[in-house]
Amino acid sequence: MSYKTSITRNMRGELNAETIIPLAFESRELRISTHKQNRGIVTGAQVVVNKGDGCFSYVMFGDFTKTMATSQQRATVKTIAQQHEAALLSAESVLAEAIVFYTQRVAA
Repeated sequence: MSYKTSITRNMRGELNAETIIPLAFESRELRISTHKQNRGIVTGAQVVVNKGDGCFSYVMFGDFTKTMATSQQRATVKTIAQQHEAALLSAESVLAEAIVFYTQRVAA
């Protein structure tokens, strides 16, 4: 499936690629983001609750989170975009993992 990705800079000028995949329950969405961290680039997935108006929340150690990829490349627009696109190839399996995570939590 195809998802919309945005590549932006934060207030410090650091690059961030982000793809948001809506989930079908509790205003939750899976956010896949790629950004510079320490000496390389990291891509991670996290489920958050969309509060509206650009705000979101999550419970640390309580909501689904996963590191999808890391590399020691220099953080440029090109390298961040390439790593993010490569990680999106496994977005469906990560989405399935997130759904199982919440299904098991509700069943417990």
